Amino acid sequence: MRKILTFLMIGLIGVSSIFAEELSSEFMEKMTTEELDEWNQIHLKLNLATENKEFDKALLYCENIGNINMASGAIAYADTYRIMGKYKESIEWAQKSVKYAESEKLPIETPLLIMASSYVLMGDNEKSTQTLNKIIELYPDHPMAYKFYAEYYEQTGDTANALKYWQEALKRFTDARAIQQAKERIEALKKSK
Repeated sequence: MRKILTFLMIGLIGVSSIFAEELSSEFMEKMTTEELDEWNQIHLKLNLATENKEFDKALLYCENIGNINMASGAIAYADTYRIMGKYKESIEWAQKSVKYAESEKLPIETPLLIMASSYVLMGDNEKSTQTLNKIIELYPDHPMAYKFYAEYYEQTGDTANALKYWQEALKRFTDARAIQQAKERIEALKKSK
């Protein structure tokens, strides 16, 4: 079971960076240059503190991010708590982030991805699957839900579904590293048949 769960944990470390990219058009355009610089600096500090397992510092950075934007702060808390292994708190903060983001008309796929990850890490694969399905329903072109499904099916030995979801993720990836990873996984799975 641990192997199956690992893919989501690895896949989301530093997700607040992904969130920053997603917000670029809707949220960052509303920020002043000074706010944007401060926000980016705090995110870098947060990622470093999280990587170094300095969680007290990381939680302070989450608060600082929340002072700039509540949706972004909530997602920072959700991801930090997920990395800390406090999945219930992670889900609660991800749910808050969804509410804040919806009220600001911002995308919600990243908090949903964190929720899916936390559900799996808590052992609730059903809620995780429901959440991933919701992401695909709301954001059919978002590659990460497909990637997570592909990794899940790979871990469970379901090669046919793993291939299917890696191919769907590959169609949607724009990042060169992600495209390369998907191609490598597809090739490896084809060889293993």
